[in-house]
Amino acid sequence: MPELATRRKPKSDGEVKIEFCIFGNPDNEKGNPLPKAKLTKRQQWTVKAQKYVAWKKHVADAFIKVLAGEVKRVCYARAGLGGKPIPPFTGRAHMSIRAHYANGQHPDTENVFGSIADSIFEDDNGLTGDFDFEISKPLAGITSVIITIPDIF
Repeated sequence: MPELATRRKPKSDGEVKIEFCIFGNPDNEKGNPLPKAKLTKRQQWTVKAQKYVAWKKHVADAFIKVLAGEVKRVCYARAGLGGKPIPPFTGRAHMSIRAHYANGQHPDTENVFGSIADSIFEDDNGLTGDFDFEISKPLAGITSVIITIPDIF
């Protein structure tokens, strides 16, 4: 798996900036990211639902991997107990994503943004963001994410 720069650094106004990359999806390291799935309770055991659950774990694992120390332990414990790594917070958070696709056959990037937010944030009401994509064979499957969040840890 390629190594890309990932870091957690404090910003000047009590915010934390976290950068990480998601490589492909659970089935294929160069595969496209998955869009947000809208499922009913009846559909929760379908193949589509199981793939979406695996995708959310894949994203949460990529996020947790770049953290360190006590923050990593807390986020890992939250995710292990069925929660999401980032607990509810007050204020605003911002998330930027850039998805790299191999060709024109790809999901709507806005829905990919939603699936990543759904994977990481317990409550995304205070989340704003932007998203972009690029068709690039060499970078296919890599989605870069930058999150700026109030320092809640």
